[in-house]
Amino acid sequence: MLIDDDETINAFCTPGGYIYVYTALLKAVLNEAVLASVLAHEIAHAERRHAMKRMTTHLGVQTVMSIALHNNQGGLTELAANAFTGAGLLMNSRSDENEADEYSFRYIRETDWYPGDLLYFFEVVKGRKGTAVDRFLSTHPLPEDRIENTQKRLASANIAPPTESQLRTREYEVFKRSLNGAKSGG
Repeated sequence: MLIDDDETINAFCTPGGYIYVYTALLKAVLNEAVLASVLAHEIAHAERRHAMKRMTTHLGVQTVMSIALHNNQGGLTELAANAFTGAGLLMNSRSDENEADEYSFRYIRETDWYPGDLLYFFEVVKGRKGTAVDRFLSTHPLPEDRIENTQKRLASANIAPPTESQLRTREYEVFKRSLNGAKSGG
């Protein structure tokens, strides 16, 4: 599904496998290979059932914490329990993101698109270099870590630099112009 938002460069997958793409993402990516890689990443989340697993884990942890705390839900105890729960869910989320990156690479290798073009998406969202606190608090691995991991996958698989036929930049530029025309022609 498409979300008309020219600010948010992202896509996401919900439980049930529904994939949402922001129009800003469509406009920000340079070619079909990047878009295909991002969509493959979201498909991997759906196939690996990441959102459902996180929801189930969160519900299970909440239940255990409720039993453990019973009627003794003092502020400090509850704060510690929430911090423990949150840290665990962040770790699961980053693990899910790494797994989706890996599966995206595998999926795209089976197509005509260049499997390393997810690198460009990570460059777009990179922004600033992450600190140790950013790493700990982030639900996603830091973009520079994801770039490094993708470069390792490319090297390990001995993937050559991309060709235009693997990127499809020209065709994608035509598509992007049609997006701008549809918006302004309204």
